[in-house]
Amino acid sequence: VTAADQETVSSYYVTIVVAPNTDTSIEYLAVNGEETSDGGTIYLEAFTEEVEVEITLTDPNATYLISGNDNLLVGDNTMTIIVVAADEETFEEFLVTLVVAPSNDASVAGITITYSTVDGEESASASADDVIDLPAATESVSVLVETTDLEATFEVSGTEGLELGENTLTIRVTAPDGETVEE
Repeated sequence: VTAADQETVSSYYVTIVVAPNTDTSIEYLAVNGEETSDGGTIYLEAFTEEVEVEITLTDPNATYLISGNDNLLVGDNTMTIIVVAADEETFEEFLVTLVVAPSNDASVAGITITYSTVDGEESASASADDVIDLPAATESVSVLVETTDLEATFEVSGTEGLELGENTLTIRVTAPDGETVEE
């Protein structure tokens, strides 16, 4: 500023501060290439243990932290995204449900048949269509089934009331999805 005498000059300085943005919005969010949003649900194949997350924030100066996108289990998993605005004080939490399908594996890894003899118990390993020769007068057997997927369930029939000659032992395995069945 110059005074009326045209010689006196004073300078005044004003500092203008532009506050950082408080925008925590997400412009684009995708899980394994499938676009979603806050509160969304993504359905995943059986045995999925982790997902790839792609995020574009509206404000490029904001930051984010993702948790729950790995070590996934069968069923519902919650993935949390926390977006911190450029002001480093404002934040918002976004949730996406990741649903991992149960396995459809109804296969058998191993079968062990245990039966009594005059000398005690004996066991034999078996697989589909095997023939196991048992001692005379054997009336029952116990069966241990190891399923390939440990979450699969099984039912065994034909273990009691064994008669002379051929007897059929049936193992029915139901996969964790509750739909796939193998005998």
